Amino acid sequence: METDDCELVHRARAGDREAFDALTVRYWQRCVGIALIYLRNREDAEEQVQNSFFKAYLHLQSCDAAKFRSWLDKITENECRMFRRNRQRRPWPLMHFGLRSRIASREPGPEKQAMREELVRLVRREVAGLPVLFRETVRLHRLEELGIDQVAQRIVLQVPAAKSRLVRGQQELRDRLRRAGVTP
Repeated sequence: METDDCELVHRARAGDREAFDALTVRYWQRCVGIALIYLRNREDAEEQVQNSFFKAYLHLQSCDAAKFRSWLDKITENECRMFRRNRQRRPWPLMHFGLRSRIASREPGPEKQAMREELVRLVRREVAGLPVLFRETVRLHRLEELGIDQVAQRIVLQVPAAKSRLVRGQQELRDRLRRAGVTP
């Protein structure tokens, strides 16, 4: 006979790892299905489901045992939404020169390395060609990887003004790169 969720939740709260394992086995595929609806990628979905179960385990004391399944579904949905939101906020790859160490560690062939170096030169040239109002803000934030607060301090501006210049400067840089034949 199968143990109900309430009993498994109560046992897991008491420290019974096998009880939580049983809940994991019971709901893993269901949660992966939910995550796939949001993420459309099995690897990302399984990673977020793993995060969901971890969060569920950490916060098991706050769960209404009778509503475990819907509580777990909601955690999974939220994890997927946060993952998508964070993925959309990733820095623009052409602009994020912190990737240099990762690029170098992959040891691309000489042809790819030459192409990347040419791209870096092109971006640096276009940054240098930005109007003075935007140039330093974009350079400090994107090329030197300073936070917006540090950028504002460095160029003696309020943070909102620095953000505004950064957004406008990045748009100008995107336009310049498109004109140069590079799609950001």
